[in-house]
Amino acid sequence: MLAEVLLDMRGVDMPAVRHFRPYKRCSLKRLIMAHLAKEPQTINELAKLVQNDLPMITNRTAYNRVYQSLQRLKDNGVAVCEGKVWRLAP
Repeated sequence: MLAEVLLDMRGVDMPAVRHFRPYKRCSLKRLIMAHLAKEPQTINELAKLVQNDLPMITNRTAYNRVYQSLQRLKDNGVAVCEGKVWRLAP
């Protein structure tokens, strides 16, 4: 790989940890919207659904990804939060 060669030429070790992106663009958003269309849910409930879909990620990672997606949906006017429960906007 070209990046490895360039880093080796400069004397820099290749990082051991690579970014892990198991979902393609907008697929997590679609998953969350599909579950919110059925019934309002909390972030923890949605995180458990994501973790069941991707067992290799931790609960904390699933929670963070769901939270970020819900915030983007809220900013776009698609989802609203009522206390701890999220639902799709009317």
